[in-house]
Amino acid sequence: MKKITAIIAAIVIFAPLVLLLSGCGNSEPASENNSTSEYSSEQSTQTTTEKEPESVPEKQKPDGEPTFLICPDGEPLYTSEITQFCSYKRDNHIELVPDAEGSLENFTAARCDGFVYGYVPERSYNFVDNPELFDFKTTNREYRYYKGKEYPNITEFTRIREGDKFGTLTVSRACSYFSGEYRDLSDEEKTLPGAYYVGGCLELEGEIELTGYMLVEVDNLYNSDGDLYFFPDGESSTKLPYIADHWDRENHTLYEEYNSSFYGYYGSYFGLGNMNDYDIDFYGLRPGDEFVKVRVTLDDISYDTHDMLYRFSNVSLKSLERLD
Repeated sequence: MKKITAIIAAIVIFAPLVLLLSGCGNSEPASENNSTSEYSSEQSTQTTTEKEPESVPEKQKPDGEPTFLICPDGEPLYTSEITQFCSYKRDNHIELVPDAEGSLENFTAARCDGFVYGYVPERSYNFVDNPELFDFKTTNREYRYYKGKEYPNITEFTRIREGDKFGTLTVSRACSYFSGEYRDLSDEEKTLPGAYYVGGCLELEGEIELTGYMLVEVDNLYNSDGDLYFFPDGESSTKLPYIADHWDRENHTLYEEYNSSFYGYYGSYFGLGNMNDYDIDFYGLRPGDEFVKVRVTLDDISYDTHDMLYRFSNVSLKSLERLD
């Protein structure tokens, strides 16, 4: 069996971002955003005769000044939200603070701590639970292709902040990366939301229980014998947030797409490492097993587009129960 390629390929984070991740020097961050909420609550008033319409919460602007960096939600990035900013000067010196005018001329990369842009996907489909949505073709093995209605590419993203909760999980760390390297954009394209956004990092604290299907790879050629791939079912596929990191250079937009797998799955799946690295009961699972119904408990969930690997750079399989 050929080694599975992850559905969602991670975007390359350029060299200046490597410097940012390593501190970009020993200087202190330019500034930090201490705001804990994007909105302020306002008390609605009521007259003696009728209740007045509830007022719309007023969106609070971050401290500092807006920059030329437009976030995926269409809002400008403010100077107070930038943790570190790198720009190349003529002497090739790396500065940690932006130019006073926020110039595009020397901008190379920026990192923001405390938030990342992402989304919660639509429900997934698989050939076991939804056989009517898949075509079955057999050559030397059976292939299953999704033929149902496809979801549109995701182009709207939400700012996920540290402290946000997703069921039993809490966002313990989040960061965003912006890069100007090799972005050959016109003046108009430079103002598009997400034009400089190149992904981020997200760490989730806590445990989550999911049901779905497990595939155990058998492949000695790539030394992947025993690699685990988990396909969440429709109920579980919407419980985990994902981060945005694809820039469409042709259509000049940030997006994520839903893809179909010939293994009989439409949605986002992820790897769990190799079964030989776990000291848990696999209930008879072995290399070569495909789409075995399981209930899993996951923890230590984190991903970072800088890893240039799978979307989930780290997911620990705490326990597994076979359901078939």
